Amino acid sequence: GLAGLAWTLERLGHRDRALDLAELLLDQPLDHLGPDLHGGTAGLGLALESLAATTGQAALHSAALHCAELAADGLR
Repeated sequence: GLAGLAWTLERLGHRDRALDLAELLLDQPLDHLGPDLHGGTAGLGLALESLAATTGQAALHSAALHCAELAADGLR
């Protein structure tokens, strides 16, 4: 999905494009996603946290934490 594309673009040196995709992700509601790794909040959170670590974007880190909370809630 978009998170994987953003992660890949950043790893290939296309940071601006990766951040553009990440911004699109941040504008989307996440509550409808399941907690799974592939296509869910767990995978999205991992991709966002990786982008946050490499770019220093606090908003991405906050979104990754939100994804982790949603994933944990989805497992209850």
